[in-house]
Amino acid sequence: MCISIAPEDPRIEQNTLKITVSKMMLEMANGMADEPLDYDAWLETNRGSTDIDTYGTLNARIEKVNNDLDLGYLITMNLNYTDKTSRETLDGEMDFIPMYPNNHTEMHITALSNDEDREAHEMALAFLSTGKYRLSMSKTCIGTLKRVVMAAAAEELVEIAYIDMGDAYLIEIPVLYFFSNDITIRLYSV
Repeated sequence: MCISIAPEDPRIEQNTLKITVSKMMLEMANGMADEPLDYDAWLETNRGSTDIDTYGTLNARIEKVNNDLDLGYLITMNLNYTDKTSRETLDGEMDFIPMYPNNHTEMHITALSNDEDREAHEMALAFLSTGKYRLSMSKTCIGTLKRVVMAAAAEELVEIAYIDMGDAYLIEIPVLYFFSNDITIRLYSV
């Protein structure tokens, strides 16, 4: 995910989400299946299980990604946090959308599963063990970053390292953290 300020209006942030899975991993799973996976059908089926359609209400451009390496979606949207209609949609804690309460920036990510399903998802856990959520945050949005914390409910779980890349910060979080907990990522600036 990449977030930056749209240059024509400082109240508008450009948000780009790329939500994909490795096609190589799907091909390995496909080799064990009775029938080959139809990637286009998979994209249509899984579109309804995420916030992807809700992003459309924010005038997002949603494109399918189906290349040799990745399968998923590329979502680009310009969010005006002062627009009342957008504000009402955003107040529902949409996944991956930055909000600005008090003295920090935060993003909510809904658990990919729950503890009851954990045993049934051992294959998914192995599949996700190498995955990372990457967040690139423009310094025009956050200023000088001081601390990044990942929390479940009100409990802080872990402090996350980040990389200063000149005009943006890069934050990487293992996807396994998202598997059985609703997570909030909080970015604190000076």
